[in-house]
Amino acid sequence: MHMAIDEIYLRELIARPLLDGIKPPVDVSFLPPPPPYGIPKDVIFFWFDRSRIETLSLLDNLPEDANLDITHEGGFEAMNGLQWLPSFSAYQYNSLCSRSSQMNIPTIAIDRLNLRPFMEDNTGSLHKILTERDVLCYFPNPKFSPMEKVRKLIADQLNHWAEHAYGCWAVEHRLSNSLIGGWSLQYLPLFNRSFNVRSC
Repeated sequence: MHMAIDEIYLRELIARPLLDGIKPPVDVSFLPPPPPYGIPKDVIFFWFDRSRIETLSLLDNLPEDANLDITHEGGFEAMNGLQWLPSFSAYQYNSLCSRSSQMNIPTIAIDRLNLRPFMEDNTGSLHKILTERDVLCYFPNPKFSPMEKVRKLIADQLNHWAEHAYGCWAVEHRLSNSLIGGWSLQYLPLFNRSFNVRSC
């Protein structure tokens, strides 16, 4: 719930005003008020999913007249609206990557492949795979070009591991150690079911 509120707060009270050419007051920082205690998990999932969709939509459809000159510190370094949009997600991503080695994410060796946790340095390779023609042709949204989406995808998967103790593995070729895709078990909150097998 913290992550959802953080994302909504940063987008609506810092990033979007800056893009509109409005500088927030100095005391508007990156720290939003704490969420209410005891919120049900389905409400948390709804908030997080909606906040992430709205942020990605704004990133993908940035107005042509967006102001990128005005900056705001807010407890961090001075950044414009576009930099503020992914800033806290990037912080979460780096934090999750640093914690991935502490999570009990197994590495599985099979014949010619290794299944292992995704890491920060896989962002470029995974981005290349996901933007190849027809890779996502059977997914609901086959357009997957921004690098920031790939960073968030990896962060979301590491967070999924932390929450459910299972999730997405990076699939690499054992001889070349090159990333060739991913394989995952996903929790589906909409259906309250634990497994959805998918690969790319």
